[in-house]
Amino acid sequence: MGCRLCGLKNAGQYHKKTTESFTKAAKQIHGDRYDYSLVDYKDAKTPIEIACPLHGPFQQTPDLHLNRKSGCPACSYEERGKMSAMQTADFVDKARKKHGDRYDYSLAQYKNTETPATFKGAVALCADTFLPAIEVHGDLYDYSKVKYVGAREHVTIICPIDGEFTQQAGSHLAGTGCPKCSRRAQGAPRNLVRALRGEFDAEKQSFAYIIEFKLPISDSPLYKVGSGSGNRVATVKNSIRKIGGSDIAVWKQEFGTTGEAIVFEHLAQEQVCGRQYVVLPEFKFPGYSEVFAAKPQLEQVDRHPTMIKFRSGERWNPRSIET
Repeated sequence: MGCRLCGLKNAGQYHKKTTESFTKAAKQIHGDRYDYSLVDYKDAKTPIEIACPLHGPFQQTPDLHLNRKSGCPACSYEERGKMSAMQTADFVDKARKKHGDRYDYSLAQYKNTETPATFKGAVALCADTFLPAIEVHGDLYDYSKVKYVGAREHVTIICPIDGEFTQQAGSHLAGTGCPKCSRRAQGAPRNLVRALRGEFDAEKQSFAYIIEFKLPISDSPLYKVGSGSGNRVATVKNSIRKIGGSDIAVWKQEFGTTGEAIVFEHLAQEQVCGRQYVVLPEFKFPGYSEVFAAKPQLEQVDRHPTMIKFRSGERWNPRSIET
């Protein structure tokens, strides 16, 4: 069989040459775009670590990187977002030349001439009417205070149960209704109910957090609101970077129990629930359903009656959460 020690040494030399040959082949395809110093090549199907100068390390199989010429997924998302934005801008420019300011294209997303359904929220509204809302919601709401300016602008709508609330015009026309009614219909999230019962009162360092970021398709900041412990924030930030998110900033509030963090998180989300952001499929990441277009005011959350009641030691079994 031969010397086992020599065999291991020779195997190491072979492995080294394979890593070097992969790096050489990768640079012939991708040039100097990536850093391959972290590569530990085993075979074509085992993921390796490659470093992007813009988004940091990412994992990919050698087969994808060489044969399919795949690169950094975050860069890919950005490039697709820019291409989509350019196509949409060209469509809107041509449409306005033909129709003037008759229509609102602020939510339009152009894909091609055969798929009009992707013009999301390109609302055909004259500035003095909000009648399409009646087609969506029936006679449920009172629109007497609506002053329509554009799909992204907020309008005042009157709910017969909860009174006035403000909401983006485009969101309302897409089917979103009164946020308080929606909360009651859904009931309290399971973990929140358990927290208010006292099931998470054991001492454990936890936190509520807000991550501010931007997507390649928008210049407006977005906010991921959540709670957790340990490396939760770092994990979410990495997920956001992988889909092309940038300009990341973090706010954290520390708590001594998981229960207090969960209650705080819920109240923060409730404060901005009317500004929930609909994340497109190509930009979804773990936790995408907790993304908002407005930042919660944490001082107000601290002073919320439910927060004060919970901190005083009261525990209860809610069927729905007070608003």
